[in-house]
Amino acid sequence: MCLIIFHRGDTRLDDDRLYEAHMTNPDGFGIMFPFRGHRELFVFRGVHDFTVIRGFYNIAMQQNPDMVALHFRTASSGPIDPMLCHPFSLGEVSFMHNGNFPEFQGHRWFNDIQWFSHDVLQRLPEGFLMDGEVRDDLETYCRLSHSKMLFMDAERVYIVNEGAGEWIDGAWYSNGGIDNYLGYGYSGAYYYRAGDVRHPGGFPTPHLFGAKRRARWRRCAGCGGHFKKLATVGHCRNCSALVELRRHCI
Repeated sequence: MCLIIFHRGDTRLDDDRLYEAHMTNPDGFGIMFPFRGHRELFVFRGVHDFTVIRGFYNIAMQQNPDMVALHFRTASSGPIDPMLCHPFSLGEVSFMHNGNFPEFQGHRWFNDIQWFSHDVLQRLPEGFLMDGEVRDDLETYCRLSHSKMLFMDAERVYIVNEGAGEWIDGAWYSNGGIDNYLGYGYSGAYYYRAGDVRHPGGFPTPHLFGAKRRARWRRCAGCGGHFKKLATVGHCRNCSALVELRRHCI
């Protein structure tokens, strides 16, 4: 599941809150914040015990408490490995992710967020977070994928799908646990909603729906999953949103 925590200003996480975040997401840690007085972002990540996590958080609070983001990883996609810990770099911008990108799972060398970064984010124009159209398409794709992302550079932060998280005592939490998902299967998160249905295991055959329902389902041209037919659309909602996001890639 993972957890992102972001806060500004006078907010400070106590040791109990930090420890709880670490123990419920124990497979990796990352932190980023701008150096005070410098146009530079400090980034640290790895698989560490709580003493190291608390130490780097204290450094962040001494350097620049106005913008601090932390990531606590649960290894739901890929093994426990320092290379899979967040944040990831896009040059002057770094980002953290919480959730699953179903269309980017199953790669031989990458987990879903690495593949998404390589195939989409790194191909978006420089400064894409300042482009309202790109941001809107990224918001739509993350919302449909039940994902949250946090981007930060030396001056600003941008939270994608912020409404799916929660602000508590001045800090933003990307999720509170598995209850934020509508379902969970052995292939990851799946979703039941009108017009777009994901199934555990990914690709059920239409005969599972029965003869009367079979005509109402179509196989997505993008991910291969099945969804209810919507006019002449050939993609499920997730893949349609991804097609729109890819329009901006160069």
